[in-house]
Amino acid sequence: MTTIRPLAIRPGSLALALLLVGLGLATASAKTTLRWKFKPGDVLHYTMDQTTVSTGQDPGGKELKQTIGLIMDMTWTVKSVDASGAASMTQTIDRVRTSAVSPYGKFSFDSKEAGDAGSIAGPLFKMLVGAEFTSKMTPLGEVADIKLSDKLLATLRGDNEPAGAQGQFSEAGLKNMLAQMVIPLPEGGVDPGETWTRKMAIPAGPDGQTRQIDQTFIYKGADPSSEGLVGIEFSTKFEPPKADPNVPVTFKKETAAGRFDFDNAAGRIARSNVAEVVEVSIALEGKEIPQKVETNRTLALSKDKTP
Repeated sequence: MTTIRPLAIRPGSLALALLLVGLGLATASAKTTLRWKFKPGDVLHYTMDQTTVSTGQDPGGKELKQTIGLIMDMTWTVKSVDASGAASMTQTIDRVRTSAVSPYGKFSFDSKEAGDAGSIAGPLFKMLVGAEFTSKMTPLGEVADIKLSDKLLATLRGDNEPAGAQGQFSEAGLKNMLAQMVIPLPEGGVDPGETWTRKMAIPAGPDGQTRQIDQTFIYKGADPSSEGLVGIEFSTKFEPPKADPNVPVTFKKETAAGRFDFDNAAGRIARSNVAEVVEVSIALEGKEIPQKVETNRTLALSKDKTP
């Protein structure tokens, strides 16, 4: 009987070298490459749901609390895709719902309800419905050339109202909101635990002031509870706001962190959640009064509306 002996591999042999190279290639190929994917005619329907809770005290020490809710339904439409895979797209706001509860009363608004036409917030939110934003986005999630329609810009800049829109509903605020809905992706493949970063300038005042944020993303790998999705978590470091001697506010804490669930096969966000906390101290009537603002924001793809 002929006995077949296993190949003896000795240290330093060519066979061992080839084996090690093979293992190295296998390890490298196990990395996950994350990419946004676009096709002309793609239509994605997203819903952003945001709740902001502000708590503080009046000079007498009485607690004050206000809760503001905002829900925006949006449609992303891919108009064209160039040879590099970058897409020219539009984002349209289809519906706006908002509510507020404070010690001074309650308020709600739904852009689909005709009865809200006379609401104090009606002009602000109704101008957003049907508003179209155009932008370009690469497969790495790099967003550029965000533009708002001329009609919306005229309203936001106060052509029809003395003060114009401020905060989240200013031109800078809306562009920042759209940019942060998109997750940037690393150029190379990643293993669970690997990180990458993004630097951004965010609005910091009504006159075009900005400040820097540094975001760190960490790849968490496949989500066992959601077939086909991978998890990406992030945290944010903020450049401290510039002190203004005319504004008696001292920043104590500012954080933002969250998670994206990314459908890498389809090349799009399935859902995301972000939690932001800002704590300040306000000097008023000789007292330091603490104030805290907590914002939770989710973005979800409406699967029933997606082709």
